Amino acid sequence: MPAKKIALTGAHSYLGQKLLSHLIEIGGFDVASFITPWAKDSQLVSGNGIRYIKFDLTQGLSAEAATSVREAERVLHFAWIRGRDEDEVGKSNLAMIENLQEHLSRPDALVFISSVAASPETLSRYGRTKFKLANRLVSDGAIVLVTGLIVDKEPKGPYKLLVDVVKKFPLSVRFTRNAVKVYPIRTDDFLNGVMTLLTQPVPSGSYRLYPSNAADINEFLEKLEMKYRRRRLRLPVNYRLSMSTLRYLTRFGLLPATLGEKLLTFLYKDEAYLASHRKLDGTDAVDRPLDEMI
Repeated sequence: MPAKKIALTGAHSYLGQKLLSHLIEIGGFDVASFITPWAKDSQLVSGNGIRYIKFDLTQGLSAEAATSVREAERVLHFAWIRGRDEDEVGKSNLAMIENLQEHLSRPDALVFISSVAASPETLSRYGRTKFKLANRLVSDGAIVLVTGLIVDKEPKGPYKLLVDVVKKFPLSVRFTRNAVKVYPIRTDDFLNGVMTLLTQPVPSGSYRLYPSNAADINEFLEKLEMKYRRRRLRLPVNYRLSMSTLRYLTRFGLLPATLGEKLLTFLYKDEAYLASHRKLDGTDAVDRPLDEMI
């Protein structure tokens, strides 16, 4: 049986490398793995069916890149360009998407990895740009996979920021009522969701890959503190006041830009909007008890 051809952008990222390792273990896949020209490739995973292509996807595709996208049954778009200028972030990421779309075999071959931070009234640049592009892609007939907070033994991204704060901060922060919910998902469950898209005939639309039983942030923080024990003083925090302060500090550059952006991404979720995404078949495992997440 011939190997199933897929393409993966952002293959050098944490999730990209996790997925490639998973696909090597399973076998039966021929993966065109896109990495940036400046990515360090000395420690990238390798194995049967994995072929790396160094290319800047904001540029028109080369013949090799175009053929790899056109022949792929699924194009998994993990790549994401960050930056401080929201317009430039939007333009750069849109350029990547349009360059891929030009060579797709069909619109729903493209799978865009979005986030629970993406919603109509989100506060972060990341959330706003993800939301705009996700909406456009659904209209174009693509598949959008809205992913929760990835938690793993090797903390990365917003989860790493949270773990570092809990490990080092001598205060036990607890927010007032009506605070934000947390949507954690294990890396294994993310990979299983992606495998559903690679092995099942999933139609165009926006699908959730996060638990329906979202965790209260205070409960989530408590579980983390139990894992990383140290002496802490309890600090009650008014959620609404803290969000207003955070927005002010970020807007006027009184907080490091990266830190402010990550905090705004983590501390705002639109529960009603998130409930509108479809459930992806075969992903019941995302509704794990919180104890299994941390």
